[in-house]
Amino acid sequence: MLERCKVVVPRKAARTQKRQVGLADGAYVEQSHEVKTEVRYDRFDGAGTVRGSSDQTLTAPIQMIRLWGTYLRVALECEQKGIEIDGVPITVNRDFYEGWDIDALLYTKFSDWFFGKDAVRGTEGWVLGANPHRHLFLEEEIGVLNAMDFEAESFSQDHVYIKIPKNRYRSQVGREVDRALKPHLLEFGVDKRVDRFKLSGVKTPYIHLHKRYNILIQKLNGKSRKEIMDWINDKYDHVAVAKQQGRTKVYNKETKTIAFLDPAVDKQVISHEQSISREWVKGVQNLKRVSEGVFP
Repeated sequence: MLERCKVVVPRKAARTQKRQVGLADGAYVEQSHEVKTEVRYDRFDGAGTVRGSSDQTLTAPIQMIRLWGTYLRVALECEQKGIEIDGVPITVNRDFYEGWDIDALLYTKFSDWFFGKDAVRGTEGWVLGANPHRHLFLEEEIGVLNAMDFEAESFSQDHVYIKIPKNRYRSQVGREVDRALKPHLLEFGVDKRVDRFKLSGVKTPYIHLHKRYNILIQKLNGKSRKEIMDWINDKYDHVAVAKQQGRTKVYNKETKTIAFLDPAVDKQVISHEQSISREWVKGVQNLKRVSEGVFP
């Protein structure tokens, strides 16, 4: 039974709208009311930056980094409690996660772990708190060198040095700079690079990882497939990208027959208990991978 790791309900975004309300005397007053809107979870799959800090770029969307830590917490609690999955104990690779303070991660909120305890979010970005770990996921920043830098630093093969006359117009040099850098820098989505704390590159939608996490938690806590399916369909009903689309029939392995699906049922997030088993297997794979330092 897991105690530290809990299910995570997909949230709904809310925004405030104003409307005119008529009174009995014919006058009108303006009232504010909250409108629930869908969170675009598919946007979490792309590249991300630290919100409020445009000068600092994350190696992955913060939502994916948060989910990485969430899966790792499950692995840590399974390891701590000696929970075996398919007869095999979960063991976290502490050599890979050096610098993460993973033994504290299990007992720390993600925001306190990532930004540091008592961190404050201001207009210019985050003022970090005590013992932050955001630096583990930041790209090296681009900087402008001066004469003192050239005296203090030696030439590095890991960097590209370019020289731009100051009397050039910024709007004119963009294409020239891009052409000069092209042979030296990686092409996003084409070239592969080796880094310690980066996403694996496996194309798994965020919402699938989110569902699998909740299935993992409930299955490890003894819930039946039917209970899990009903919970998933209830909690993810407002998330359009979580629902199955376009399926008209399904193959039943037990009867070796093809059954046509009810369009109303097909619009559910999960319409068959067998799907819970398949997502459980994939969730276990994600859990084992994250314990070795690979996510997703």
